[in-house]
Amino acid sequence: MSGIRTGPVLNFDVLLHIVSLAEMDTQSRVMKTCKALYRNGARELLRGEDVCIYTDKRLLSFLLFMHADPAVRIPCLHGLVLKIRTETAKEAGDSLVDLFLRLAECEHPAFRYLCLQSSKDLFLANHQLARAVARLHTVTSVIMESAGIQAAAVLQLLGRCSPLTRASINFCEDLLSSPSVTAEQLDPLHLLRYCRDTLTELSIEHWFLATRKFCVYPRLTTLTLSGDWTPATPKLRRAFPNLSELTVYGYANIPERRYASQRESNRNDQLVHGTWAAPMRSFWGGLYDLYVLAPISRIEYITLDYDTNYQNTNARWLRAILMDARPAHLELRAELHSGLTLLSDDWMNALTEQRNPQLQILQIELQVLGGDDSADLGQALDNLYAAVVCLKLAGFRLRINAWERARDDEHLEECIKNFDVGEYAHRIKESTPSMQLVSITLDADREEPYKKVRVGSSEKDLFVGGDHTD
Repeated sequence: MSGIRTGPVLNFDVLLHIVSLAEMDTQSRVMKTCKALYRNGARELLRGEDVCIYTDKRLLSFLLFMHADPAVRIPCLHGLVLKIRTETAKEAGDSLVDLFLRLAECEHPAFRYLCLQSSKDLFLANHQLARAVARLHTVTSVIMESAGIQAAAVLQLLGRCSPLTRASINFCEDLLSSPSVTAEQLDPLHLLRYCRDTLTELSIEHWFLATRKFCVYPRLTTLTLSGDWTPATPKLRRAFPNLSELTVYGYANIPERRYASQRESNRNDQLVHGTWAAPMRSFWGGLYDLYVLAPISRIEYITLDYDTNYQNTNARWLRAILMDARPAHLELRAELHSGLTLLSDDWMNALTEQRNPQLQILQIELQVLGGDDSADLGQALDNLYAAVVCLKLAGFRLRINAWERARDDEHLEECIKNFDVGEYAHRIKESTPSMQLVSITLDADREEPYKKVRVGSSEKDLFVGGDHTD
């Protein structure tokens, strides 16, 4: 047999590395080809990515896989996303509970991330599952979606056992209106109080604060609120003294007639007791959210998103928040309407008012829907040109989204057809000595590529989040 020709032998570690670069399904098939890969390949498979379970078949396959070699595989599991039907949770029963119990009993598990979608149904389907999950002690990031009262209790116990740094929870609508549930049971500051010294990021839907004895979260820097929320600046400031990034997807749960009084109350408290220790890095949300919240410290990046009630068009509110926040980077998203935003003298004056320090970067995303005969796009562009020159910016980006517009406005169609993106960009650049970079994009037709021009250069990308229109 000495005459048999053999090829070079591939180092096993190199082979494992090659396998780890493949898709998960490919890795699974390859590891079944030999005993060595069967064990070591499983380690790579579980360490590489979080396991996502979305179907009954996949859950069954996953549980069989994990229990085939539990001593090796369970300690290697890094993260798990679970979205299954209630019936499936019942059928999986002991196997699913056993998986979490083994994870909790591991001395040095790799498990760090848990996402339970429809968590209320999961825990109702299997009461032992809630107790098993609550015993995990290495989780640093947890997401509880469609949570019920059991999920809230699990989150509280998990915070006691695990060093949570990131948490996200949204409650079922019926739970929020249930007379048998107290506000304190759903208060995130109360639920997460055991991990207040480790938590850095929190995302919560339907935010309200009920706890009388405040917990301070000194490490938390990133807060995301969705649904209705209570714009109580004193409580937010006390709970999160080092808050740096605030994102609001929801709406303040106070009537509009109380916006001014709530803002005044929030401002007065900060004037007496102080505001955040350091300036916030960023705010993303609606104009009215920031107006009512009324932080009096500087915010470096501000993004004001669309608002269906046209509250982003309020010139008085815009002037007030820019005076307080004095951002270096401002991103505005607005719709073109007659007498509003770019076609409003008051709004444009609020935007261009001199402040110290002055605005450096301005990004505008303009939605053009048509149907308003007096909404002149050409006039809006002229107004914007004058504003940019007045502001003496370092960077300016304009994106016009017009592909969803009504096509029966002849004047608008003519304006879009004749708009020279390049000429407009160069005119702004040449008229503004301080300008380093101008980016203009016109997206006017779904069937055709958008038109884009960038003029100028910069060693770093000036725009918030980069210029993603390429």
